[in-house]
Order: sequence, then structure tokens, then C-alpha cells
Amino acid sequence: MGFYGPARCGYMKLDRHLITALVERWCPETHTFHFPVGEVTITLQDAAIIWGLSIEGEHVICREPNLTREDWSQYYHLWLGFRPH
Repeated sequence: MGFYGPARCGYMKLDRHLITALVERWCPETHTFHFPVGEVTITLQDAAIIWGLSIEGEHVICREPNLTREDWSQYYHLWLGFRPH
């Protein structure tokens, strides 16, 4: 459960050509990819299936109302492995 699915994937080598092709087909107005077969988007269910994440049950939230931006940045780094900008 939790982030076990993404964690077990480990390091993935990026395919820069694939990413470039996807960026070229992205439509920011509709938040979809435009392919020859039509428009395609990624849903929450797609992400849940790919990464093995649960989308049912209790949501994850911090109940501490006095967290600063730096506190949230540390939480992101601890749980997700990166710091947001």
C-alpha cells in the first residue's frame, strides 16, 4: 500500500525522444494528447493502475495548520524524494 508501487519501480531511464514526441502532441487548452486516433488523457484510475496506488479510502492530509512553506517542502522531499519549486 501507499507508495510501494512507485518505490519498487526504482530508477527508470528517460526516453528523451518519447518525451519530446509527447510534448509536441500535448494540448494545454484541453489537457489532452492529440494522436492520430483522437484525443487521449491520463486519468487518476490510469495512474492508480500503473503505479499500484489506492484511490479509495481515507485521503492523506496533514492536520497541522501552522506549517510553513519550508515545512511542506521538507515533507515533499521526505515522502516524494524531491522539493517543489
